Amino acid sequence: MGNRKSIASVLLFAGSVLCFFFPFVTVSCGGQKIFTLSGQQLATGTEIAEPQVFGPAKTQKTDANPFAAVAGLCALAGVALSLVGTKLAAAGVVSGAAGAVSLGIMASRMDGQIQRATEGMGKANVEVGFVLTLSLLVAAAAWNIYLLTQGKKAAISSSISAEDSHAPTGAGAMSPAERQTGNDGYSSVRPVSGAEENFGFCGECGAKLKDASRFCSSCGAQV
Repeated sequence: MGNRKSIASVLLFAGSVLCFFFPFVTVSCGGQKIFTLSGQQLATGTEIAEPQVFGPAKTQKTDANPFAAVAGLCALAGVALSLVGTKLAAAGVVSGAAGAVSLGIMASRMDGQIQRATEGMGKANVEVGFVLTLSLLVAAAAWNIYLLTQGKKAAISSSISAEDSHAPTGAGAMSPAERQTGNDGYSSVRPVSGAEENFGFCGECGAKLKDASRFCSSCGAQV
């Protein structure tokens, strides 16, 4: 079961990495698309060709977007952490959440940057690659949170089993009659009353001895 959980985390993070090669942002002007950038192009920087009214298209180099780069690194880190196993689920939560937050900041700032660069004529729209990557990173963080909760439950169960295995057995162990469970769910020791003690049987008449006397209370024979 643990391996399946780890594989699920790997697949979610790996899927987010692959989605970086899908269209992330489309820039349009006057309702007409000018160019589209993938997540990988945003994270590493690229050259774009801007169409001109007259003459050939103008080539312009764009710098790497730091928030897209951080999101990409978080996705890659999530794959590596998930391959190690569920013991690093906490780090997987951080990777998924940090990547999702970085993408959210990138999207919120992208439109303003395009507006300034095009003097208010351009507009940025997120594409399917962005939506898929964001969804997978959020899902990966949520899955690793689930792994954390399951790991804590397993640790508690193991601790209880270990305590039970170290409970005394044999002559030093308490019988069920000596243990009782209180309202708080814990076992407590109930002392054994004198009436419940066993003093054996009379060798002459076979009657059960009721006390530690040297003579049988039934036939008077010496015990």
